Amino acid sequence: MQYRLTDQAPFTLVGRRRTMPLVHHGPNPDMEHFRAQLGLNTLADISALSTRTPTGVLAVSTDFAEDRADGSTFEFWYAAATDQPPAPDNGYETLPVPAHTWLVLSSQTAQTADIQQLWAQAYGEWFPANPHQPLPAPELLAPELLATVLDDHAQPHHAELWLAVAPTP
Repeated sequence: MQYRLTDQAPFTLVGRRRTMPLVHHGPNPDMEHFRAQLGLNTLADISALSTRTPTGVLAVSTDFAEDRADGSTFEFWYAAATDQPPAPDNGYETLPVPAHTWLVLSSQTAQTADIQQLWAQAYGEWFPANPHQPLPAPELLAPELLATVLDDHAQPHHAELWLAVAPTP
């Protein structure tokens, strides 16, 4: 398991969101439909708002049901992390994110199964073996979409899952 811890100052997520069902295994058709509806031009516009790490278009998950059961709903965003939120009338939603320490896990590929495995590694392996606990904060997946924003046929090499953490009391 490849991971690192990194401290990040507060930032703002800027993008579009939709409520959808959680899918634990395989592609999430609602995510794919949402991406297709937004189109490459909107995703490129969101990517251009990125001013900080993690860069580019992020797949952001928030507001999970407590049990995170397959089929339960959550908020899914295509967003960029920025230090300079755009004007309120820009057509995008914003979500402020406070300063945190982040656990960053890297996948070996950008295949759906490998990306979904990152959550299993975090909660099944990393948290039980380390003196940290997850915090209720947006979960960020990067740079999974960056290459597809720039070139519809490009394949990203890996993905990173960013989870906010704190030392266990």
